[in-house]
Amino acid sequence: TKQFQSLMKNSVSIITIVDNMGNYIHASDSAAKLIGLPAEELIGKNFLKVLPEKNEEFMNAIATINKTKKPLIKKEIYTVHNQERIYESIVFPIEFHEDEVVLLGSIANDITDKIKYENQIKNERDYIYRIFNAMNQYVIVTGLDYRIQFMNEKAIKDFGDMKGEVCYKQLDRTSPCGGCRLHEFKHMTENETITYTVTAFNRVLEINASRIENLDDSISIVEVIDDITDKEEKQRQIEYMNLHNHLTGLYNRRFFEEELKRLDVDRNLPLSIITIDVNGVTCSRHLRSGGFSFE
Repeated sequence: TKQFQSLMKNSVSIITIVDNMGNYIHASDSAAKLIGLPAEELIGKNFLKVLPEKNEEFMNAIATINKTKKPLIKKEIYTVHNQERIYESIVFPIEFHEDEVVLLGSIANDITDKIKYENQIKNERDYIYRIFNAMNQYVIVTGLDYRIQFMNEKAIKDFGDMKGEVCYKQLDRTSPCGGCRLHEFKHMTENETITYTVTAFNRVLEINASRIENLDDSISIVEVIDDITDKEEKQRQIEYMNLHNHLTGLYNRRFFEEELKRLDVDRNLPLSIITIDVNGVTCSRHLRSGGFSFE
C-alpha cells in the first residue's frame, strides 16, 4: 500500500522483513543505507550473504522465536562510516507455518548517543556519590516508596547497609516518621528543598531533602541529615539563661518584660498585676554589693 511504501521510504528506523531463509522481502531506505545497497537491489538478496558476520545471530533469533513464539529484543553493533554504532532491535514473527516461523520483521534504532548520554549521567551521579561519601552528615537517597537507593559511608557505618529497605526502618520505626514530608515531593520541582526535624534514638535529626529526576523518569529524594541534638540542647540552655537568674533560678526581669508584651493585648484585659516587696533588700545591696542581694 501507499502508506506502507511511505513508511519504508521515510522512516528513520531500520525496518526489514525477511523469510526464514534470510531472504529480504522488504527493507526501508534507512536499512538499505546502513547495509550499503539501494533498497531495490537489497530485495531478494540473502541476509546471510549480505551480512555474513551476523549469521549466528540470525539463526539464534529464529531458534528463540520458534521456541517462545514471542518477539525478541536485542542489541547489535554495526560499523557506520568506520565507527561502531549500537542498535537496539525488536525481531518479531509475522507468519508461522506448521508451528515454524516463516516470515520475520525487524525494527532497529541507533541508541549509541542515548547510551553515551546515560553513561555520562551515571558517571556524574557516581561523582556526586563520592562527594556524599566524604561528608560528615548522613546522606540517604530514597524513592517515593520510602525504599533506600543509596547510603553514604557514614550512614552505613552507623545504621548498617539498608539499601532496598524502607528508610524509616533505620530510625527504629515501623511506619514513616510523624513529620515526614516525602509525599510532598511528588508535586514539587527539582530545585525545591524541604527542611524538617525528626526524633529517633533519643536524638534530634534535621533533614534537608530535595528531589531529583532519574533517567527512567522516576523520582528520587536526596536527604542530608544532621544530628542537631547537642545544638538544640545548647540553644535551650541559652534560652534558659536569658530568662532566669543564674543564682536563684527564678525568672528574671527579661522574662517579666517578654511576658508583659505577650499578655498586654485586648483579649486579656482587664489585667491585674500583683507585686511583692521583700524588706531589707535595699540595705543588703548597699552593704554587701548588688550581687549578694539575690542570695
